[in-house]
Amino acid sequence: MPGGEIKLDVNRLSKEELSYELRVRGLGEGDDLTVVDMRAVLRNALHLEKTSLAMKYPSYPYKFAADSAALTANLATINTLVDEFTGMLNDSKYKGIMSKIAHALGRVNRSSPSNEEEKESKVQFRLKLLLAVEKLQGKVRKDKKTRESTVFDLSVLRQSVGQPGAHSSVVEVDSSSSDDEPTVKLKPVPVRDWGLKFTGRPGDMSFTTFLERVEEKRRSRGISRARLFADAVDLFDKDAYTWYNLVKNWATDWESLTELMREQFLPENFDRDLFEEIKRRTQGRRENIGLYIASMIAVQ
Repeated sequence: MPGGEIKLDVNRLSKEELSYELRVRGLGEGDDLTVVDMRAVLRNALHLEKTSLAMKYPSYPYKFAADSAALTANLATINTLVDEFTGMLNDSKYKGIMSKIAHALGRVNRSSPSNEEEKESKVQFRLKLLLAVEKLQGKVRKDKKTRESTVFDLSVLRQSVGQPGAHSSVVEVDSSSSDDEPTVKLKPVPVRDWGLKFTGRPGDMSFTTFLERVEEKRRSRGISRARLFADAVDLFDKDAYTWYNLVKNWATDWESLTELMREQFLPENFDRDLFEEIKRRTQGRRENIGLYIASMIAVQ
């Protein structure tokens, strides 16, 4: 589809959406599972659907009235998200909306109307979802390649003041900033040359520290998140390398790979423990406010 793909992304589904996707595959509703576990089960089921080991699913368990109520709520959420959207194709929010639309379209397609009124409702749900896709794509901002930019070659500046231009660098002055791309265009340093490896083992670099280091190096080495995702294999070693080879086909971008890493490598009670640590940490009487704030950020 022009302008983006309607694709179900397990990491961007709510608990209710996950429950539905599990039940229609004969995997229960996940009542005894955490959201993380529900995503893991669904992810494996979707992976099996693409292989010769695909499971045989039961008869569709929902009445049209239940589908209609759920789809009405889904549409309201989707339309609100579309109205508020201001990003680009590769934004996490865009992919999240597309995933919700994919889920809703899947439910529409599976629904089984029993009379003409319900058949018309099914048609209307499908039309409204496709209109939401059209509206969303119409709100997408153009990427950086379409923006006006000016490029200066520093070697020319050196020569203009009588200095030898032994090495040239390129600096891009962009009309707007981006979280993904550095404003100053440095010669990219490949991920394999960063000297940064995550093992996933206790006693080695923690997951949160690893993410911070990756982001620091990504920006200073002039690497986009798309390039980072493509070369992610160079960031893993030992247990984490084995894990990466298992799940690499489940991620669609760096953000979704990061979400998979959070599920695997963050302690189950990480958020609660972090909150307790923050509550215990108070500013020292003679502690500089800047250092105090930095230490608070560091515990995350």
